[in-house]
Amino acid sequence: MLASGLLLVAVLTCLSVMVLKSVWQQKKKLPSGPTPLPFIGNYLQLNTKQLYNFSKKMLPGERWVE
Repeated sequence: MLASGLLLVAVLTCLSVMVLKSVWQQKKKLPSGPTPLPFIGNYLQLNTKQLYNFSKKMLPGERWVE
């Protein structure tokens, strides 16, 4: 009885590992995006002049920084 329970746990563990491994390998096939930097993110890759013009056009009102 104990041996059959251990065998069942071993088989389920092996199946779980195989499924997780195949899922992780599928995620690696995606094209790579921009490399994020810690704490900054992708802020350095943004076009700040374009964002400023967009906010000036779409968000009327006072601005603290001109």
